Amino acid sequence: MTNRFQFIEDHHHAWGVKRLCAVLDVARSSFYIEATHGRPGQTSILLCSPESGKPAHEAALYLATAVFGGYHRSRLAAAADRQGLPVTELLAGRDTFLGQRRAWVRARVPSDEAARLVAVVRGEASQLVRRPPSATEVEEAAEFCAAQMTAVFDSPASLADALARLGSTGWIPSDLAQFPRRLWQTTVEEVGQAAVDLFARGLRGGVVLAGAERRSRHEATA
Repeated sequence: MTNRFQFIEDHHHAWGVKRLCAVLDVARSSFYIEATHGRPGQTSILLCSPESGKPAHEAALYLATAVFGGYHRSRLAAAADRQGLPVTELLAGRDTFLGQRRAWVRARVPSDEAARLVAVVRGEASQLVRRPPSATEVEEAAEFCAAQMTAVFDSPASLADALARLGSTGWIPSDLAQFPRRLWQTTVEEVGQAAVDLFARGLRGGVVLAGAERRSRHEATA
Protein backbone atom coordinates (compact mmCIF):
# COMPACT_ATOMS: atom_id res chain seq x y z
CA MET A 1 0.00 0.00 0.00
CA THR A 2 1.01 3.63 -0.50
CA ASN A 3 1.56 5.80 2.57
CA ARG A 4 -1.93 7.36 2.51
CA PHE A 5 -3.67 4.04 2.00
CA GLN A 6 -1.60 2.47 4.76
CA PHE A 7 -2.47 5.32 7.13
CA ILE A 8 -6.18 4.75 6.48
CA GLU A 9 -5.72 1.02 6.97
CA ASP A 10 -3.98 1.57 10.29
CA HIS A 11 -6.38 4.19 11.71
CA HIS A 12 -9.84 3.52 10.21
CA HIS A 13 -11.05 1.84 13.41
CA ALA A 14 -10.60 5.10 15.31
CA TRP A 15 -11.64 7.67 12.71
CA GLY A 16 -13.62 5.82 10.03
CA VAL A 17 -12.80 5.24 6.38
CA LYS A 18 -15.09 8.01 5.08
CA ARG A 19 -13.55 10.75 7.24
CA LEU A 20 -9.95 9.69 6.62
CA CYS A 21 -10.46 9.48 2.86
CA ALA A 22 -11.96 12.98 2.82
CA VAL A 23 -9.11 14.46 4.86
CA LEU A 24 -6.40 12.73 2.81
CA ASP A 25 -8.13 13.38 -0.54
CA VAL A 26 -8.44 9.69 -1.39
CA ALA A 27 -11.41 8.19 -3.20
CA ARG A 28 -13.02 5.56 -1.01
CA SER A 29 -13.39 3.25 -4.00
CA SER A 30 -9.63 3.48 -4.60
CA PHE A 31 -8.90 2.64 -0.97
CA TYR A 32 -11.21 -0.37 -1.03
CA ILE A 33 -9.62 -1.64 -4.24
CA GLU A 34 -6.20 -1.40 -2.60
CA ALA A 35 -7.38 -2.78 0.74
CA THR A 36 -9.06 -5.85 -0.77
CA HIS A 37 -6.46 -6.61 -3.44
CA GLY A 38 -5.46 -10.23 -3.28
CA ARG A 39 -7.84 -11.04 -0.43
CA PRO A 40 -10.56 -13.70 -0.57
CA GLY A 41 -14.25 -13.07 -0.01
CA GLN A 42 -15.11 -10.94 -3.05
CA THR A 43 -18.38 -11.47 -4.91
CA SER A 44 -18.90 -10.67 -8.59
CA ILE A 45 -22.49 -9.78 -9.50
CA LEU A 46 -24.25 -9.51 -12.85
CA LEU A 47 -27.85 -8.25 -12.99
CA CYS A 48 -29.68 -8.02 -16.33
CA SER A 49 -32.83 -6.48 -17.75
CA PRO A 50 -34.17 -7.22 -21.27
CA GLU A 51 -34.95 -4.20 -23.42
CA SER A 52 -38.56 -3.75 -24.53
CA GLY A 53 -39.70 -4.86 -27.95
CA LYS A 54 -39.77 -1.33 -29.37
CA PRO A 55 -36.93 0.50 -27.63
CA ALA A 56 -36.21 4.21 -27.79
CA HIS A 57 -33.55 5.41 -30.22
CA GLU A 58 -29.94 4.54 -29.52
CA ALA A 59 -28.75 7.91 -28.21
CA ALA A 60 -31.53 7.99 -25.60
CA LEU A 61 -30.72 4.44 -24.48
CA TYR A 62 -27.04 5.33 -24.24
CA LEU A 63 -27.76 8.37 -22.06
CA ALA A 64 -30.25 6.54 -19.83
CA THR A 65 -27.63 3.87 -19.18
CA ALA A 66 -25.01 6.52 -18.39
CA VAL A 67 -27.30 8.37 -15.97
CA PHE A 68 -28.09 5.10 -14.24
CA GLY A 69 -24.59 3.68 -13.85
CA GLY A 70 -22.32 4.42 -16.79
CA TYR A 71 -19.91 6.96 -15.29
CA HIS A 72 -18.60 8.50 -12.08
CA ARG A 73 -21.54 10.89 -11.54
CA SER A 74 -24.25 8.31 -12.16
CA ARG A 75 -27.09 7.46 -9.78
CA LEU A 76 -25.51 4.11 -8.93
CA ALA A 77 -22.21 5.77 -8.04
CA ALA A 78 -24.01 8.27 -5.82
CA ALA A 79 -26.09 5.54 -4.15
CA ALA A 80 -23.05 3.38 -3.43
CA ASP A 81 -21.33 6.38 -1.86
CA ARG A 82 -24.38 7.28 0.27
CA GLN A 83 -24.69 3.70 1.49
CA GLY A 84 -20.97 3.34 2.18
CA LEU A 85 -20.74 0.28 -0.08
CA PRO A 86 -17.09 -0.76 -0.59
CA VAL A 87 -17.45 -1.53 -4.29
CA THR A 88 -14.35 -2.32 -6.33
CA GLU A 89 -16.42 -2.33 -9.53
CA LEU A 90 -19.86 -0.91 -10.31
CA LEU A 91 -20.87 -0.28 -13.91
CA ALA A 92 -24.00 -0.32 -16.07
CA GLY A 93 -23.93 -1.13 -19.77
CA ARG A 94 -25.79 -2.78 -22.64
CA ASP A 95 -25.19 -5.64 -25.05
CA THR A 96 -26.91 -8.41 -26.97
CA PHE A 97 -26.96 -11.90 -25.46
CA LEU A 98 -28.43 -14.89 -27.34
CA GLY A 99 -30.22 -12.48 -29.66
CA GLN A 100 -31.80 -10.48 -26.82
CA ARG A 101 -30.80 -6.84 -26.30
CA ARG A 102 -30.35 -6.18 -22.61
CA ALA A 103 -29.10 -3.71 -20.03
CA TRP A 104 -26.78 -5.00 -17.32
CA VAL A 105 -25.07 -3.97 -14.11
CA ARG A 106 -21.74 -5.52 -13.21
CA ALA A 107 -20.39 -5.17 -9.68
CA ARG A 108 -17.78 -6.55 -7.31
CA VAL A 109 -18.00 -6.21 -3.52
CA PRO A 110 -17.00 -8.06 -0.35
CA SER A 111 -19.19 -11.15 -0.06
CA ASP A 112 -20.91 -9.94 3.11
CA GLU A 113 -22.09 -6.81 1.25
CA ALA A 114 -23.45 -8.60 -1.84
CA ALA A 115 -27.10 -8.78 -0.75
CA ARG A 116 -27.12 -5.10 0.24
CA LEU A 117 -25.60 -4.08 -3.09
CA VAL A 118 -28.17 -6.08 -5.07
CA ALA A 119 -30.98 -4.39 -3.12
CA VAL A 120 -29.48 -0.94 -3.76
CA VAL A 121 -29.04 -1.58 -7.51
CA ARG A 122 -32.57 -2.92 -7.94
CA GLY A 123 -33.98 -0.05 -5.90
CA GLU A 124 -32.17 2.52 -8.03
CA ALA A 125 -33.43 0.85 -11.23
CA SER A 126 -37.01 1.13 -9.96
CA GLN A 127 -36.40 4.75 -8.99
CA LEU A 128 -35.10 5.54 -12.48
CA VAL A 129 -38.40 4.36 -13.94
CA ARG A 130 -40.52 6.24 -11.37
CA ARG A 131 -38.31 9.35 -11.25
CA PRO A 132 -36.94 9.91 -14.78
CA PRO A 133 -33.58 11.62 -15.37
CA SER A 134 -33.62 15.38 -14.88
CA ALA A 135 -32.42 17.92 -17.43
CA THR A 136 -29.23 18.41 -15.42
CA GLU A 137 -28.54 14.67 -15.27
CA VAL A 138 -29.06 14.30 -19.01
CA GLU A 139 -26.84 17.30 -19.82
CA GLU A 140 -24.00 16.04 -17.61
CA ALA A 141 -24.25 12.53 -19.05
CA ALA A 142 -24.29 13.89 -22.61
CA GLU A 143 -21.18 15.96 -21.94
CA PHE A 144 -19.33 12.93 -20.55
CA CYS A 145 -20.50 10.50 -23.24
CA ALA A 146 -19.80 12.90 -26.13
CA ALA A 147 -16.26 13.46 -24.87
CA GLN A 148 -15.79 9.71 -24.39
CA MET A 149 -17.10 8.98 -27.89
CA THR A 150 -14.90 11.64 -29.50
CA ALA A 151 -11.83 10.19 -27.76
CA VAL A 152 -12.19 6.82 -29.52
CA PHE A 153 -10.88 8.42 -32.71
CA ASP A 154 -7.55 9.23 -31.02
CA SER A 155 -6.06 5.86 -31.92
CA PRO A 156 -6.86 2.89 -34.18
CA ALA A 157 -6.83 0.60 -31.14
CA SER A 158 -9.45 2.70 -29.31
CA LEU A 159 -11.62 2.83 -32.42
CA ALA A 160 -11.41 -0.94 -32.93
CA ASP A 161 -12.30 -1.53 -29.29
CA ALA A 162 -15.32 0.79 -29.49
CA LEU A 163 -16.58 -0.88 -32.66
CA ALA A 164 -16.19 -4.31 -31.09
CA ARG A 165 -18.17 -3.27 -27.98
CA LEU A 166 -20.87 -1.26 -29.70
CA GLY A 167 -21.31 -3.69 -32.55
CA SER A 168 -23.06 -6.01 -30.13
CA THR A 169 -25.91 -3.46 -29.85
CA GLY A 170 -26.31 -3.17 -33.62
CA TRP A 171 -24.06 -0.20 -34.36
CA ILE A 172 -22.28 0.28 -37.68
CA PRO A 173 -19.01 2.25 -38.14
CA SER A 174 -20.72 5.33 -39.62
CA ASP A 175 -22.78 5.70 -36.44
CA LEU A 176 -19.73 6.63 -34.38
CA ALA A 177 -18.92 9.88 -36.17
CA GLN A 178 -22.50 11.16 -35.87
CA PHE A 179 -23.17 9.99 -32.36
CA PRO A 180 -21.85 12.90 -30.24
CA ARG A 181 -24.17 15.26 -32.14
CA ARG A 182 -27.10 12.89 -31.64
CA LEU A 183 -26.46 12.81 -27.90
CA TRP A 184 -26.87 16.57 -27.64
CA GLN A 185 -30.04 16.49 -29.75
CA THR A 186 -31.74 13.92 -27.52
CA THR A 187 -34.47 15.33 -25.29
CA VAL A 188 -35.01 14.72 -21.59
CA GLU A 189 -38.36 13.09 -22.40
CA GLU A 190 -36.69 10.64 -24.78
CA VAL A 191 -34.15 9.66 -22.13
CA GLY A 192 -36.96 9.14 -19.63
CA GLN A 193 -38.74 6.81 -22.04
CA ALA A 194 -35.49 4.97 -22.66
CA ALA A 195 -35.13 4.39 -18.91
CA VAL A 196 -38.56 2.72 -18.94
CA ASP A 197 -37.61 0.62 -21.98
CA LEU A 198 -34.45 -0.54 -20.21
CA PHE A 199 -35.52 -1.12 -16.62
CA ALA A 200 -39.31 -1.41 -16.38
CA ARG A 201 -39.04 -5.22 -16.31
CA GLY A 202 -36.64 -5.13 -13.38
CA LEU A 203 -33.05 -6.34 -13.00
CA ARG A 204 -32.41 -10.05 -12.71
CA GLY A 205 -29.27 -12.16 -12.95
CA GLY A 206 -26.78 -14.44 -11.26
CA VAL A 207 -24.20 -14.08 -8.55
CA VAL A 208 -20.74 -15.60 -8.90
CA LEU A 209 -18.64 -16.05 -5.76
CA ALA A 210 -14.87 -15.81 -5.96
CA GLY A 211 -12.85 -16.83 -2.90
CA ALA A 212 -13.85 -17.83 0.60
CA GLU A 213 -16.36 -15.94 2.74
CA ARG A 214 -14.98 -13.39 5.18
CA ARG A 215 -16.22 -10.33 7.06
CA SER A 216 -15.00 -6.98 5.79
CA ARG A 217 -12.67 -5.36 8.28
CA HIS A 218 -13.95 -1.94 7.24
CA GLU A 219 -17.70 -2.54 7.48
CA ALA A 220 -18.18 -0.99 10.90
CA THR A 221 -16.22 2.17 10.18
CA ALA A 222 -17.10 2.89 6.58
